[in-house]
Amino acid sequence: MRSHPDKSIYGTHREDIVSIVGLITGLAAGLVLLLTIIPVAGWINWINIPLAVIGLAFSLIGLLTSQSKAYGIAGIVICCLVIILGVLRLKTLGWFF
Repeated sequence: MRSHPDKSIYGTHREDIVSIVGLITGLAAGLVLLLTIIPVAGWINWINIPLAVIGLAFSLIGLLTSQSKAYGIAGIVICCLVIILGVLRLKTLGWFF
């Protein structure tokens, strides 16, 4: 029995991989955002916000190209939350601390 060429052994389409990468990048940025609660670690947001923007780009590309939209939408929501919370953290508690 041959499988469909666009499916892997796990049942995920190749186009969904981009959305999954965006989602994982957003989750990683969200975990790093938790580190910035520490008062001296606010400078990490200068690295974390661009990471979330990269995850947002992957999620948008995945949303436009994949058949399953769930991973793309979840990645977009998480990355947008990380960007908004990171900018608010920088604005309210200082640009460095």
